[in-house]
Amino acid sequence: MPSVSTRIATWTALAITAALLLSRPWFVTHRALDLDEFEHAHAAWSVSRGLLPYRDFFEHHPPAFYLLAAPLFGDPAVATNVAAAARALTLARAAMWVITVLSVIAVYRIGVLVHGRLAGALAALLLATSSQFLESMLEFRPDVPAVLPTDLAFLAVSF
Repeated sequence: MPSVSTRIATWTALAITAALLLSRPWFVTHRALDLDEFEHAHAAWSVSRGLLPYRDFFEHHPPAFYLLAAPLFGDPAVATNVAAAARALTLARAAMWVITVLSVIAVYRIGVLVHGRLAGALAALLLATSSQFLESMLEFRPDVPAVLPTDLAFLAVSF
């Protein structure tokens, strides 16, 4: 049975982590777009138009991300309407936020399985307070969904 101080530390770490993650959706719409996001949005838009990476346009990232993101940019108005394009980018960033939350949850579960609840809570807190993680994970980029399968693979190995 964990001590009172361990439970307080665990719940405090989880509360701070949740507060950080729940504060991020505001940045989905209010943060400047990074140039890389335009590159990835253009590649997803190109795939939504039937073009294939490597054959029809240069791309140095694996194509799965663009194939999965293409429906977000499939509306024909995205090419000519600023509001439609902004909406597609906002939806893409919102999807990255969901993946970010799932990644933090996976890290928490790995910590719990390996060393207990306090370790899981501290691992989630350390990840959520990493400025590099929080800044890049809100961007529409292939690195974001690449983190989650890595976490899930570690989670599967932990059993």
